[in-house]
Amino acid sequence: MDLKFYEKFPYCFKNALKRGDVSFTEEPQIIYDTFEAYRGIFREKGGNFSSITFDDFLSYAEKGKTYNPRFGSKDSFYSCSLYKNLEECKKALHFPNPNEDRKISLGPVMQSDGCIRESLKDSHVDFWIYENHSEFWRQYKII
Repeated sequence: MDLKFYEKFPYCFKNALKRGDVSFTEEPQIIYDTFEAYRGIFREKGGNFSSITFDDFLSYAEKGKTYNPRFGSKDSFYSCSLYKNLEECKKALHFPNPNEDRKISLGPVMQSDGCIRESLKDSHVDFWIYENHSEFWRQYKII
């Protein structure tokens, strides 16, 4: 990867890449067909799930969390986690959840919005959203 490619990403990830604080553990997929994916949406208990916003797709890094290896590889810490399989998404989000603080949404992942890495062991997808992206979240619906 080169500095020109890094310019595609939002400030947080772009600067971490440039400083060498993080690197891709393997080359991301830049060219892929649009597919549907599941994403966990979180709210306070009893919160309103009627609207999904871009903030629902921020990475742990963009949310200001401290990196912990339990989040996965460091490059994954800067990605939005998605799943291609509903049952795997439910398992990762600990469904059914008695706290009623999370729901699952479904929507499109398009190459114009970011690059991806698909897991070889399950349906997890790391989605690194580009700085210049569409309003893709408007197409996501709570299932």
